[in-house]
Amino acid sequence: MKTNSPSAHLRPQRHRLTPVSLTTIERPRWVHFTLFGFVLIELLEIELFSSGFFHHLWDGIVVSMYAYAALRISRSYKIFAGMMLLEGIPWVMGVLEFQLTAFNLQSVFWAMSHGLLAFVLTRSIFTFKKISAVEIVDVVSLYIVAGIAFANIYALILSVYPGALSHSTVPPGERLPFNLVLYYSFITQLTVGYGDIAPTHRLTRSLSIIQALFGVLYVAILISWHVALYSASHLKREG
Repeated sequence: MKTNSPSAHLRPQRHRLTPVSLTTIERPRWVHFTLFGFVLIELLEIELFSSGFFHHLWDGIVVSMYAYAALRISRSYKIFAGMMLLEGIPWVMGVLEFQLTAFNLQSVFWAMSHGLLAFVLTRSIFTFKKISAVEIVDVVSLYIVAGIAFANIYALILSVYPGALSHSTVPPGERLPFNLVLYYSFITQLTVGYGDIAPTHRLTRSLSIIQALFGVLYVAILISWHVALYSASHLKREG
């Protein structure tokens, strides 16, 4: 016979705690637009603040935003930790003015961190279920991030072969400053080709060909395709 014991009501109830998964967290739209803004800020601060306090300050802000955006977009703590490590190390090296004379270690970490951010954006672009303004922004952000990553690869080559890129204002055999390297990277990717900076080494010439092909095919295929799909879906909703 079942009896109701008063002590049974006093027993503590055990509740199983369900861990919160990042896959259940929504990706807010503002993160994508803010990331695009900070990508543009990185381009401007490299040109305007090539050194000094403001350069390190903006670098720290951009590094933090990139890591946070990678976390919210990828919803992976591993990618967040990788971004913090790959971008935090060169930032600290820049603040402490630690630089190897024979090898630019900072460019290695910057290139890897921008490569990881490019991977996050690429996976985000191809996992969207529908074309939206957020995806268009990610496509443009990926294009700019790729240009910065190429610039860091050029800087890495210049640390080994200082005369691999030549400029009329820089004496032959000396290393170009990074703002000029970034400028060369984007005029190559945009296939503008002003001719004021020229590759003089087989590595920079080969990389320039690869980047030019990437720039042409990216705009011709990926950006135009996404814009066309977005326009078609927008017109379909209006119709």
